[in-house]
Amino acid sequence: MILHNVFTFSAEVWGTVSDWVIIAVTGISLYYLRKTLQSQLEVQQMQQQLADYEKYNFLKSIRPSFTGTAKKIGDDLLNIDYICENADALETFINLYDIENFEIFRNYTAVTRIEPNKNLLLTLINETKFPNFYMIRCMIYYKDIEGRTYGQGTIISSDSEGNPEMIILPAGLIPIDEYNNCEANGIENIK
Repeated sequence: MILHNVFTFSAEVWGTVSDWVIIAVTGISLYYLRKTLQSQLEVQQMQQQLADYEKYNFLKSIRPSFTGTAKKIGDDLLNIDYICENADALETFINLYDIENFEIFRNYTAVTRIEPNKNLLLTLINETKFPNFYMIRCMIYYKDIEGRTYGQGTIISSDSEGNPEMIILPAGLIPIDEYNNCEANGIENIK
């Protein structure tokens, strides 16, 4: 009898078996609810990575870039032939810089649209004839179809016989202010 009174639990203090079952079920439910939410978080992170990858691929697919060649014709003409690749280049203009003092010596203002695999031909005329060694820096500024602004540099230098060699740098995003500043300086139209 004494043992019976020692191990008896009062329902008012300790609750009934159904109360304990509810607590156990709630604990188990919380455990599985947490696992479910963690799983959902992992899935959302994977979906975000896929979305970022698709966005990168899309931006890469609409980003125009240029390749080109330079050819000296006679002593006073230099043809620079740029070819648009990958996607349409919009509002394209080119600045030519003197490599020694980095000042713009010629600007060509916007061509509305250059389609892929179409070329843009510039002919530089030098009344004093091109010397055997010369170096010209060109910057092509343009937009993609979503309005992102890019700049791509080109360096044209000559070998010891005066023949031009062209180095084309990769295209990169530029701030819109720089694009607008360069566009405002344009003075000649590319035909």
